[in-house]
Amino acid sequence: MVAFLNQLRKKESGSFTIEASLLFPILLILTICLLLLSIVVYQKAVLQQRAGLIANRVAYVWNNSQKNIDGDFRTYTTDDRGDGLYWRMADDQFLSQFGISIFSGHHSEVTIGSSGGGLIGKKLGKASKALLPPGSTGTISYNNSVFSRDITVKLEEPLHFPGSAKKLFGIDFVRANSSASVTEPTEFIRTTDLLITYFKELQENFNLIDRFRKKK
Repeated sequence: MVAFLNQLRKKESGSFTIEASLLFPILLILTICLLLLSIVVYQKAVLQQRAGLIANRVAYVWNNSQKNIDGDFRTYTTDDRGDGLYWRMADDQFLSQFGISIFSGHHSEVTIGSSGGGLIGKKLGKASKALLPPGSTGTISYNNSVFSRDITVKLEEPLHFPGSAKKLFGIDFVRANSSASVTEPTEFIRTTDLLITYFKELQENFNLIDRFRKKK
């Protein structure tokens, strides 16, 4: 019996079948896992790209509520139907930084595809559901802090997997967040020039006051 077992151990016939029966299921499972992981990465990439697209487009047209999401507009902010000359102070959460919340709250958020109240809600409402991937939902918010104005988009999409595959990854939804800063170079230049002008005027007035005091 021992001799038979030793002889059987030295033979190589049937080894390929045994190896194939062991390795093939492992390779198949690994291949399926990689395919599922690729789908998750693809969904995440598409959702992240759309979140960035929505945030950048809304931030780009933030200086005029009459602008379309593609930048086209026919009404300026100073026109009769425009946002008004002082919308940055009264309707852009500027005063709320100093504890004055008469015109608007400090933080605004709406569901993509709907429009909120006030000028901020109207601007956030420009993000339509047509920009979202099929089956996804999300919110868009605006925050005006002391040093920056930011548009934040949060998207969520169900994972297109059967229940057993979802348990494998431990997630049911794919989520993506993206932010874009509202920048207005021309307004920044105008504000800087205005501050420089006022600073020069104040400096001249102080010099006149000093001269007047010295004469006394």
